[in-house]
Amino acid sequence: MRNAQLENGDRAMTRNLGNRYRYPAQRALIGESGQYKGNIEWVVQGSYSNSNGVVWQRAFARWIQSIGNVDEIRFDGDGAGVFSSGVINHIRTGKRPRTVCSEFSHKLRQILLSGGHCNEILDDALIQPTDGGTSVVIANQFLDALPFTVMRRLYPSGKLQELAISGSGNPYYETIDMATIEVSACGGTDQRTGAFPYSPAKRNYVRSILSRAGTTYLAVLDWTPARSHDDYVNDLATGSLVHSSTPSRQLAMIAKEVGASVLFSDIALTWGHMDVGVKEIPIDLYSNLGLTIIKSENTIKTKNLYCSIDGGQ
Repeated sequence: MRNAQLENGDRAMTRNLGNRYRYPAQRALIGESGQYKGNIEWVVQGSYSNSNGVVWQRAFARWIQSIGNVDEIRFDGDGAGVFSSGVINHIRTGKRPRTVCSEFSHKLRQILLSGGHCNEILDDALIQPTDGGTSVVIANQFLDALPFTVMRRLYPSGKLQELAISGSGNPYYETIDMATIEVSACGGTDQRTGAFPYSPAKRNYVRSILSRAGTTYLAVLDWTPARSHDDYVNDLATGSLVHSSTPSRQLAMIAKEVGASVLFSDIALTWGHMDVGVKEIPIDLYSNLGLTIIKSENTIKTKNLYCSIDGGQ
């Protein structure tokens, strides 16, 4: 990995904001031909390590039934609706809760609409759930796809640097003067290089969901291990799925900020509501898939402070 001591050709590019990782990463995520706006067959076909199948549907349906009366269930980043429709169909007791699905991709929203099981379809997961009553929000491999950049902190100076990609395709780090960041927006740190994903979008999303008036259960199912500097660079270089991990520690920190309680935080396969048949899913594939369940109870909507890429609120 190259450090901040750059060749002259790259040094001339250090003031070009477009080189900073956040911009090519965002284009890869939601650009015109990005992974969530261009070809969406990989989502429809489930050609990734998805957690949408019957095993997952049964588990979440059992959990929702164990809560008791639920007024609304919301599925964020719902894709083609395989998971949400399955969960709803597996709920056997009580009245059917109002079902809300959110999905960024217009093409996927059309598929959701044709499914007929969503009472409302949103195009933005930052739209808060309806106030009042009991709401369950499930973010199934959603937070890892929210916008982020990659940073590191220099020691002993404490200065922050952001990963950038030069015009010739070489990675380097750009020092950001006078920058501050929110610790709870920081993901897992690569122990070899000190690189970590910084995603105000993740923090803002979790705080937004937990700030509604009423009782809210937020379930986050996502990959937990820290990714390396090379992983992030290779995502862009090879056209792989651009994503950042979501460690349970980060979610617990955000929960504490808003006075919410963490009810469960562990590898998803250890969850008591899971009933995994040996032949139903490749268990080893999901050994790093974490599940965190957070509960908030607010008599009034909580005022939310949002953080920016430079830590301002």
